Amino acid sequence: MVQQTYINRRTFMKSGAIAATFNIVPRHVLGGPGHLLSSIRLNICFIGTGTQGLRILMNILPRKEIYVSSVCDANRDSQDYVEWYKNELRDKIRLFLGYPEWGKKDIGCRAGREVGRQLVDAFYSMLAERPV
Repeated sequence: MVQQTYINRRTFMKSGAIAATFNIVPRHVLGGPGHLLSSIRLNICFIGTGTQGLRILMNILPRKEIYVSSVCDANRDSQDYVEWYKNELRDKIRLFLGYPEWGKKDIGCRAGREVGRQLVDAFYSMLAERPV
C-alpha cells in the first residue's frame, strides 16, 4: 500500500508562490536586457534557397527570436540562377556578411541548399566572433 503524504496550506502556498515567480516575472528580468531564453527562440528549417529564398533568409537571420537550424532545397548548388541584375545577389550577400570576398570564384548567380547552408554558417560564426 502506498503511504500518502499531506502538506499543510501554508507550505502549499509558499511553493506555489515560488513557482509562480518564475512564470510571471518577465524574461528580461531573469536574463538581463536583450537576453532571450532558449524556450522563447523559435528553431526553424528554412525551405527554399533559390535567389528569392536567399533574399528572404538574409532578412530572417538577424532576428533574435528566430534560429535557423537547417536549410533545405531540391537543388544542391548551381551557378545558373537568374538574378535582377549582374552580381546582384552576390553583392547583397557580401554586404550582409561584411565579407567582400564572398563568392569571388563564382561564375554566375549561385544559389541552392549549399549556398544557404554557407550563408547561415557564416552569419552565426560572425555573431559568435563579435565581442559582447
